[in-house]
Amino acid sequence: MKKMKYFTSLLILLFEISILLQAAITPLAVENQNQSTVMNAQWTAMYYLCGDNKMSASQQQVLQQIQSVGSTNEVQIAVLIDQNQEDDTYLYYLEENQLSQQSWEEESAMDDPETLKDFIEIVMNDLPAEQYYLQLSSNKGSGWQGVCYDERGDGTMITMSELSDLLSDVTNQGVQKIDVIAVETCLGGNLEFAYQLK
Repeated sequence: MKKMKYFTSLLILLFEISILLQAAITPLAVENQNQSTVMNAQWTAMYYLCGDNKMSASQQQVLQQIQSVGSTNEVQIAVLIDQNQEDDTYLYYLEENQLSQQSWEEESAMDDPETLKDFIEIVMNDLPAEQYYLQLSSNKGSGWQGVCYDERGDGTMITMSELSDLLSDVTNQGVQKIDVIAVETCLGGNLEFAYQLK
């Protein structure tokens, strides 16, 4: 539990640092001196929190950490969270530090690649940005097993080939890139995983 909390905090911190560095080197678009600055969101961060397993309480803590950081005009945040109760899958967009609940199916199978695909497509449509960050968080899983275990699902996970295919679809074969993908799972840091996502 402590390791996961530390790792999640570290991921959020690294993401924030990358945003600050990007802001430091990216000039703002200004039409002219008599008009206000035109500024689109630089980033949309998407968090896919699979907690319909032993990580239910941990994912609630992660949601609270994300909420404490909050969104800005430059960084938009969307969270899909599922925990270990019935009908408790929620899609939130952050408005600063407030969670704004969006329309979503009451109980989703987070181990279904279509659920992840729908989440990404809806968020990229609702919260367009110059760059995108996607974090998948779950227990179990490795480079040869998959990701996003859901105890109420079919007992499997999103396989690496399914993950590769859905990312290809949502990015239009890489035309509209997801710039950063972070995977928080037991054994995701291996060559098999990197090869599938390359």
